[in-house]
Amino acid sequence: MKKLYAILILLLFQGLIWGAEIIPLTELISPDSITVDKGQVYITDRANILIYSIKDFKLKKKFGRAGEGPKEFKVHPGAVKKLDVTVTPGYLLVNSQGRISYFSKSGEYIKERNIGFRSTLKPVGKNFVGYSQDTGADKTLYLTINLYGPDIKFVKEIYRKEYYVQPTKKFNRISLGMGNKGRAVYDVHGDRIFVQGEKDDIHVFDKEGRKQLVINLDYKKMQMSESHKKTIMADLHTLFTGDFMRNLIKKSGYFPEYFPARAFVVADNKIYIPTYKKKAGKNEFVVYDTAGKLLAKTFLPFKDQTLLMPYPWTVSSSKVYQLFDNEESEEWELHVSEIN
Repeated sequence: MKKLYAILILLLFQGLIWGAEIIPLTELISPDSITVDKGQVYITDRANILIYSIKDFKLKKKFGRAGEGPKEFKVHPGAVKKLDVTVTPGYLLVNSQGRISYFSKSGEYIKERNIGFRSTLKPVGKNFVGYSQDTGADKTLYLTINLYGPDIKFVKEIYRKEYYVQPTKKFNRISLGMGNKGRAVYDVHGDRIFVQGEKDDIHVFDKEGRKQLVINLDYKKMQMSESHKKTIMADLHTLFTGDFMRNLIKKSGYFPEYFPARAFVVADNKIYIPTYKKKAGKNEFVVYDTAGKLLAKTFLPFKDQTLLMPYPWTVSSSKVYQLFDNEESEEWELHVSEIN
């Protein structure tokens, strides 16, 4: 009984410090993404998808397993994000390696389709947006954001930027350590596509891939210290164990003067971007509307796995949802914070 009281007091104390609701999720082993819809929370955990009720956070369904057959997901063991779940009004679209799978919002299998290439496809209208790689005439590697038709055939390229690592020229070490799948950051909200650009900006396209505007992220960036650089190099040394990559990072990588913009989430007709600034155990968020107007700067509970890579997080209904690995209890927790 004393142990139970101690645990309850610890959870209450943590909640007061973090200013967040804390929900232990004992079923999780190694989650890497979280998606929140109106009534449900979807968490990917290796080759599994778990559905929780947003009302009481009780597990409603667990489905999926590793494999290449129906209802199975082919996952790359070294991928930062092994599955990607998109919630549409009528179904769930699940991306695994070289395949998209359709499920009902309660997790019942509908159909699947092999797409024949590595990407994360997100539905936009009747089309899809995804990414691919390209090599320029000067051997520069590029990451391209593309529009695909209902048949998954390539329609057109809508944006390109240099790939996160280059074999023949200098590259930004920050991009290498940020952990975004393919280092392609894009989101679909309603009938618009939002793409992270190279110059701390967000490019907005309509569902046909026509550019509408560019949002310049002009908030004050944090300067990078020598201590930050040492920490990032140590993290990269852990992430990349092969001699080739370690030598390439040391020889051809560079650090920018300021930390760049991090990956964003579009929800509730707003764009949410965590920065690298921290204060009293909280993290700064900047919030824009989808027309590019800066709405707010606020500090919220937020936790990083490394200096550059956050724990899985998302935003829904003016709340930040993030999965934390509690080292003391050795269990995963869901932290839910109100955005003021």
